[in-house]
Amino acid sequence: MNLEELEAARVAARLKTCLRATLNQNIDLVLLFNDPEYAIRRLGEIEQATADEKLLELVADVRARLLPQSVEPDEAKYDYRPHGRRG
Repeated sequence: MNLEELEAARVAARLKTCLRATLNQNIDLVLLFNDPEYAIRRLGEIEQATADEKLLELVADVRARLLPQSVEPDEAKYDYRPHGRRG
């Protein structure tokens, strides 16, 4: 386990304990690390359910560490407008 993975595990563990203390809920850390759909859904649920600043910071931190950053869609390969005009 490298240093980045170790820090991600520490932050996720803090999220789990804070989630239990704040909302009396649980999160599956194995799924959180291995299933992006679960991570997206569960972190969104937690974010909607709390106003606790510490928990929200942990959600944002875990999201940044575990989920790929969204990228802008590539420009269309084909321009179907007449004469290839864009804009």
